[in-house]
Amino acid sequence: MHAVSPSSTTFADRAGDGSLDATVADLYDTLYRDGIVAVRNGLPVEWADRLNHDISQEFLRALFVPGGTAARGYNRFYFEPYVELTPGFLDLAEHPLVTALSRRLFGDDYRLLEWGADLPLPGAEDQWPHRDFPMNAATKKHRRLTSIAINASCIDVAPNNAPFQVAKGTHFDDGSKFFGGDDADPDAEGMFPLDEARRGYEQRMETLLGARGNFSIRSALTIHGGSASETNNSRLRPTIVMSVVSPDDDNWVSGPEELASRNDQHIPRVRISEEYRDRLAEHHPDLLQHLSYEIVARTTAELPPYHTYHTLEGLIMGNDPQAGRR
Repeated sequence: MHAVSPSSTTFADRAGDGSLDATVADLYDTLYRDGIVAVRNGLPVEWADRLNHDISQEFLRALFVPGGTAARGYNRFYFEPYVELTPGFLDLAEHPLVTALSRRLFGDDYRLLEWGADLPLPGAEDQWPHRDFPMNAATKKHRRLTSIAINASCIDVAPNNAPFQVAKGTHFDDGSKFFGGDDADPDAEGMFPLDEARRGYEQRMETLLGARGNFSIRSALTIHGGSASETNNSRLRPTIVMSVVSPDDDNWVSGPEELASRNDQHIPRVRISEEYRDRLAEHHPDLLQHLSYEIVARTTAELPPYHTYHTLEGLIMGNDPQAGRR
């Protein structure tokens, strides 16, 4: 997989010499060609170590709350940790490459709307190859991406740690015959390729071994999945998923007021306290401007128990999204 190896500590100082622009142009071109691109050594390994501790701690809290996590197949979970309890959020959300590429892809009015974590436990099985959501009209008609997902592993992934798999160059593939779309619309796009198409994608899958300090940027439409985790011989592998969308995306909202008016808990958003919002307004105003958020508590100490609304029906069924049709 094509990768860039920036020095994140010097980007701010080097931005004037054009190096950031050149790197972003490379990322943009590769993303449109392959559907995924890696950034090596984008953050310090200490960042990943701290995030590994924080995510693992919050996962245990979410796991023992009804509805706190969502199943993504056997022994595989997803949840959305509070950003104010996982401070590594700020480093990735404000990374110069992330913000510059988001503007290059989506313009100044992009929204950051997901901070989630994927956690396969020992014994997790191969996931069905899938997209994160169906292709929308802007992408189908104009081949224009409207979202990206940024993945960062919190550990150095070994082959038995359920590494990420991806079929490059599949982000513009026709998904009208995929499962997981609108059954009432024969032309609707789906998320899960079936039968021969599924087997074809499985043959194209490449295994990516994530490493601390690296992160990948992909189209959420690129066919991908998590692989198996060996029972008793693997460790917990938290991987962060941070998503950014354009105004063309179905999940984009102008602000908290519009989000509340749509009255749909399944629209992705970052849930924060008033205390944290005020802190962002004072110290990180640009980030707050681009954050799709909901206030759920007055203070950090009063944050409610975890509840995960962001689900993928096919993966919740288990590793066979066709099971419900049989």
